Amino acid sequence: MELITLVSSRPMMDERCYLVLDGGNAVIIDPDSVEDAAKAELARRGTQLELILLTHGHFDHIGSVEALHQATGARIAIHTDDAAMLTDARRNLSGYFGSPTTQCPADLLLRDGDLIPFSGCSIRVIH
Repeated sequence: MELITLVSSRPMMDERCYLVLDGGNAVIIDPDSVEDAAKAELARRGTQLELILLTHGHFDHIGSVEALHQATGARIAIHTDDAAMLTDARRNLSGYFGSPTTQCPADLLLRDGDLIPFSGCSIRVIH
């Protein structure tokens, strides 16, 4: 298993996003403004993005969700308490920073203790 750190291209935010690779499968965690870099890395390695995993729904962690979902068909997963943040610029705080943005809704709503299968392992949700 390999972990690759991508840095957001959003000015002044410098957020980190993580691409977890195992064989031909990948999970991306908190993708903000990294769609081009993420797609290039996936293509370079011949890897399929399976899941877009969000630790929370603030705008600086969700900016590439819809673009990656449309490009790869990867499922979107977020904790049930933050799910509305994907589709509400006020809740994800983007409206307060002058660039209101929303993303497509989640495919998978998570709860504390859930196990997300990935490439023979499990990712545990800790809320």
